[in-house]
Amino acid sequence: MQNKGIVIDCDPGLDDLLALCAAAYFFPHRVKGICSTYGNTNVEQTLRNSLMALKILPQINCSIYRGAACADFSGINTKLKLNWQGYGDNDGLCGVQLTNLLEQSKVDLFKNFESGKKSLINLNPEIRDITELIAKLKGKKDGYDLISIAPLTDVFALYRAMSNENFSIYTLGSYFNLCPVERARLSYNIKLDPNAANKVFTECPNLTITGLDIYGNWSEHDFFKLFNASTKINTVSSLLLRNSVFAYNCHKMDASALLVDSLPIFAIAHPELFTWTYGTIKVMAENYPNVDFMQFQVEEFISEIDKKTKVKVATGIDLSAFIDYWLEIICKI
Repeated sequence: MQNKGIVIDCDPGLDDLLALCAAAYFFPHRVKGICSTYGNTNVEQTLRNSLMALKILPQINCSIYRGAACADFSGINTKLKLNWQGYGDNDGLCGVQLTNLLEQSKVDLFKNFESGKKSLINLNPEIRDITELIAKLKGKKDGYDLISIAPLTDVFALYRAMSNENFSIYTLGSYFNLCPVERARLSYNIKLDPNAANKVFTECPNLTITGLDIYGNWSEHDFFKLFNASTKINTVSSLLLRNSVFAYNCHKMDASALLVDSLPIFAIAHPELFTWTYGTIKVMAENYPNVDFMQFQVEEFISEIDKKTKVKVATGIDLSAFIDYWLEIICKI
């Protein structure tokens, strides 16, 4: 439904910033809020990164909401072994300087706006509390889509507060049992708050999951065409992608992972690109933090009516079309 508002829960992060570029391209006017939480770094830094994101992406005009600073250490989370006191003491950007993107870009950020609407752009977005976001979303007639590309702490909090509202959740998953065992590992976002992941994946209705089962079949070579194109274009998104690939390579990380967080954006904008399956998720808390902490139980024969009550999981993507859309994004954003 095109009238549904969109809230993006994220932890910027270069990968999250690129996902916001995709959102700015596909549905900028539907984004009603960005909730910034811990994940790639601490919440104070992700808030700063989110503020800068809206300055370099004026297509998105919304408030930023302060999310959780850490997980709740109860339930399954008693098994967490992270050093939270010293967690996330960097900028989460691998050294990429966002302020430089504006200086390097040779493209007018506002060129795609209709005449007379530039004055509506908020270049100084405010940071608000998540309780204000809940109040804003409650009772919205058309409902909303919640995109989560961060630990699921905030999503679970929103679900508890909004359980009677009309909303859908689009998020990243783990490998479940859809990928060869030798490639399997547990999602970083699930590791950071397995209790919230358990609640969201087993209790929330209208749940769509994309992520590591698709990424498990990617390599940097698959994205050579896109990464090479980014070296010849000077838009903000192209510069961000170019600098991010360079930073990932310097840190000996797989640069194709930079585009994983954009998958939930594409699941809303272009669901036809994906191969979908339906079923239920079973959580085996005693196995945390191993990959079999969660298993996806596929249902082979399912009616259209029953699909509405099942978890929807992407098991594949038209990679060529995905890259072509990204080529459009780096040309225009």
